[in-house]
Amino acid sequence: MKIAVHADVHTNFPALQPVTEHIHAWQPDVVVGAGLSRIYPGPNETQTRPYGRILHGSVLGNRDGIYPETPDRDLESKIAPPPPLWVVGHTHLALVRRLNSTLVVNAGSAGLPFDGDTRPAYAN
Repeated sequence: MKIAVHADVHTNFPALQPVTEHIHAWQPDVVVGAGLSRIYPGPNETQTRPYGRILHGSVLGNRDGIYPETPDRDLESKIAPPPPLWVVGHTHLALVRRLNSTLVVNAGSAGLPFDGDTRPAYAN
């Protein structure tokens, strides 16, 4: 299954345009938005789909994000119960990480990146 993930657009639709063009050309089976302009999913709203769960922050709250340096023991509590795929936004930092049988993905930010790279980011 091909999944495209974009996050944290923050109403920067000019930055989102090349992302959507690439997604359209790649033709994924599923497109996931994690934190579109801080509206969807909402700060404490989890979307459960057949392929996994989507949350803007973590199950501990919108201000308790998942970062590349988050220790495994803390990550376990932030994604509980662990699904096969956990899609997250909020930190504006790209992350692909496996914790036991869960793949944790943060696509970074399509509209307001915090990693020093001004290009819009998304994951596929």
